Amino acid sequence: MRNPIISVILPTYNRADMIAQTIHSMMRQNFHDFELIIVNDGSTDHTDSEVLEFTDSRIRYKILEHGGDFGIGALNFGMDLARGEYLTFVSSDNLYFSDYLRTLLEALDDTGADFSFGNFLLFEKETGVMKEFKRPSHLDGPFETYHLAIGYTAGICFLFKKGIFEKIKPYRPGPHSDYDLMARMAIAGAKFARINSILGVNVIHKGQLSETSQAKEDETKIRLMVCDHLKKIKFRGAEELRKKVLEHVKGEK
Repeated sequence: MRNPIISVILPTYNRADMIAQTIHSMMRQNFHDFELIIVNDGSTDHTDSEVLEFTDSRIRYKILEHGGDFGIGALNFGMDLARGEYLTFVSSDNLYFSDYLRTLLEALDDTGADFSFGNFLLFEKETGVMKEFKRPSHLDGPFETYHLAIGYTAGICFLFKKGIFEKIKPYRPGPHSDYDLMARMAIAGAKFARINSILGVNVIHKGQLSETSQAKEDETKIRLMVCDHLKKIKFRGAEELRKKVLEHVKGEK
């Protein structure tokens, strides 16, 4: 059987109240040549019955024991199963518009990039407020590696070539695993393409992880890792960026 072009990994843990909406949003994609690998990370709610309502042949469903690692073990398990040339992962509490996969894939094909990403909306479930996620205006335009040193990440809508993931895999456990992955890809020489299109909805709710001192510490480590890389390749302003990161940390204490 021919392999799909894109593999989408959906790790989930106790999101029975939301996962069906996420799956529906993927099944409504206007690009059809993909597989959706759902990895149940030992859920104790009725996630299983929600997933099994779907009979689309593109869905592959696996159940693991709960890893207690932010779902990263489940995510890496799914990545190991992936057959596609392009990879992404989606969260079981977010929604993705019908042109999500097609837009990101076309961006990779058109630019020759290894990693493409787009814009998204923020929806506060408890208040019903929806707004576009806005990055600082000085970060508009083409993505540059140094943006990662000042906290610029892809967000929830992204697609990357399997080849670049193979260079730096696996995802590493932590509250900023996407940010860490993107930074390590940049250091490995990945080319990025930012798409000025809204491709999904990040649903904010009480069940999500809260920002902790550990999360802030992990973010700082990633930013400093990028700064050290920029210094190594003799990027002008690398030392100044590093000082700003450390000053920012001091200011929060």
